[in-house]
Amino acid sequence: MKISQILKRAFIVRKCILCGEVIDYDRKAPFCDECTSLWLANLDLMCIKCGFDCDYCTCLPDKVREINHSIASFGVFYSPELMTPVNRVVYKLKRNYNFEVIRFCAEVMKRKAIKLCAKLSINYRSFIVTFPPRRRDAVLEYGYDHAKLLAKEFAIKMGLELRECFKNVGKKEQKGLSRSDRLFNAINSFKVKDGIDVKGESVFLVDDVMTSGATLNACAKMLIFEGAKQVIPITFAKDTKTNTSNLID
Repeated sequence: MKISQILKRAFIVRKCILCGEVIDYDRKAPFCDECTSLWLANLDLMCIKCGFDCDYCTCLPDKVREINHSIASFGVFYSPELMTPVNRVVYKLKRNYNFEVIRFCAEVMKRKAIKLCAKLSINYRSFIVTFPPRRRDAVLEYGYDHAKLLAKEFAIKMGLELRECFKNVGKKEQKGLSRSDRLFNAINSFKVKDGIDVKGESVFLVDDVMTSGATLNACAKMLIFEGAKQVIPITFAKDTKTNTSNLID
């Protein structure tokens, strides 16, 4: 064992990312036993539209389907009206910096992305990674850009280059806007940075949650306009209607 690992074990207390209970340093998932049960129950939720769980559901927002038919990946279901473990993870990802949360979300995304690429015979090793950055006022408020950190960790886990292609010039956040307003706001919120070259590139477009698909749609179309060969949206969660009868609360 390396000295750095010994020091980490001695001085860093590892806690469950949901409830804060102290957990063993070598534990694979960043949850305590009780929260692990809650998390696994959440994975059993079924999409009302197709009837499948998050491993097999391919239902996507219309704006995402516009990009490349049905090629997109998400890790878990997100139901805003419910206080599920996923909701709590997303909240911590956006508002309470915790590297364990970022690393966990990126790992979920990596596994689903590799599974999608294997299914479609896509060589993901030639891709680059980019992301729609957070608004400047949000970065100042919370102290970090969760989208950038998530994309960076995802790129590291996938062994790919992270390329910061966009700047956020928006004044409004997407949350609370109607579907039509989301698309208009997204189109006017992001600009491709000067000097960015994505001609002929295949791109993983990373974000935290897929809701209406407006942000992913706007950014993907900008990349394609700049010459990108293919853009695949990759998110930690997808906002969806689910059957909650089997949810442990």
